[in-house]
Amino acid sequence: MHGVEKTLPKTKQKLTLFFLFPPCLSFPLFLHTHKKRRPAKHMPSADEWDLKHNPAYAFYAYYVAANLFSLNKLRESRGLAPFSFRPHAGEAGDADHLVAALLLCENVAHGIGLRKSLPLQYLFYLSQIGLCMSPLSNNSLFLDYHRNPFPSFFARGLSVSLSTDDPLQIHLTKEPLVEEYAVAAKVWKLSGEETFFFFRFWLWWSFFRGFLFFFFFLPPSKLTRFSPPSPQNKKTENTEIKKTAADLCEIARNGVLHSGFPHEVKQHWVAPRYWLPGPEGNDIQKTNVPNLRMRFRWDCLSEERELVKEGAGSSRRRKAAREARAAAAAAAAWR
Repeated sequence: MHGVEKTLPKTKQKLTLFFLFPPCLSFPLFLHTHKKRRPAKHMPSADEWDLKHNPAYAFYAYYVAANLFSLNKLRESRGLAPFSFRPHAGEAGDADHLVAALLLCENVAHGIGLRKSLPLQYLFYLSQIGLCMSPLSNNSLFLDYHRNPFPSFFARGLSVSLSTDDPLQIHLTKEPLVEEYAVAAKVWKLSGEETFFFFRFWLWWSFFRGFLFFFFFLPPSKLTRFSPPSPQNKKTENTEIKKTAADLCEIARNGVLHSGFPHEVKQHWVAPRYWLPGPEGNDIQKTNVPNLRMRFRWDCLSEERELVKEGAGSSRRRKAAREARAAAAAAAAWR
């Protein structure tokens, strides 16, 4: 009801302005419902719920998604941005949380529980539902950093990004998201950390050449064959940096796509047609992600989807053949 009231503003103009851009809001759901409590036919509906215990996670998720659907239709009819459903799932609790998120949600916060269920992990890969993971938060509460499945999810092609959770409690600086990226790059050896060492070495070498030139009158041109890539050859240097920073840039690109930023912002930071799969939805000048990598990701995903479709089609054909043989046998017996 509060969302409807703010969609139809009469008073409280500040709250009305705040709700003009609701996609940036997330919807954390209660994670610690009882492990064995699952939706059942005998459960009362939401308006009739009078039990002491909490309902199942999927029960919460269904009613939130259903109400958001109606509210978003009203907001879209008035030219307002819709709400996105991005609950916390898979950080704690049963695998049913992730099943409900797979069916109802746009993105999921955490999702580390997918490491316990490979079939469910495969479904998240096929659907490319975003996983906004917070390894530092998981390290403090549920899972050791070195056991976090983020690097394996990223290598397998799941749509993962780095995010923060409880930054005032867990992080140590004013830039908690930078902390997430920096720690992930160091611990998991993500490509991109080499860029910092490259610049550091280049600054040191520039100072060293100037020192030799001023104090020993040695022309810098004599040191060319000992020097790192020349700053005059900017094309080669930039290509090397882009190649080494591919991992972190791809994760950052996923983060923009997972976010609730307006359409124009995503066009500015990713590509004019960012919603297209593969290299068609990527601008290397904006994202720093090679088109070859995007092509590889899309080709692998397309092959897996075609494999599933082919398996489903062959299963239907086998079922139809069995039914035809049974009908023929029944007709022969009748005769």
